[in-house]
Amino acid sequence: MAILAECDICGAQHRVKEALAGSSIRCRECGVTLGVWKSNLITPDTFFEEAGILHRRELVPKPEKRSWIVAGLVSGLIVLFLALVIWLFLVLVRLS
Repeated sequence: MAILAECDICGAQHRVKEALAGSSIRCRECGVTLGVWKSNLITPDTFFEEAGILHRRELVPKPEKRSWIVAGLVSGLIVLFLALVIWLFLVLVRLS
């Protein structure tokens, strides 16, 4: 496996050996010292390559089923409340 070390100054990407995790390297483009972090381990789950440039995958958490149930119940109650208000308004208009 490899680790991605990306320069904050020039944006150059360097693939380094996993054994260098926790150490520093020098950027080949601009000479700035970069940290090599284990969290930047290149795997298909964390990065994808497009046009020779690695991009970090954004992991979107799946919503829990309970949140959908609660959202459905809340929206149903809102619709029911609005229907009740409209019905009451129509009843009051007819009585006048």
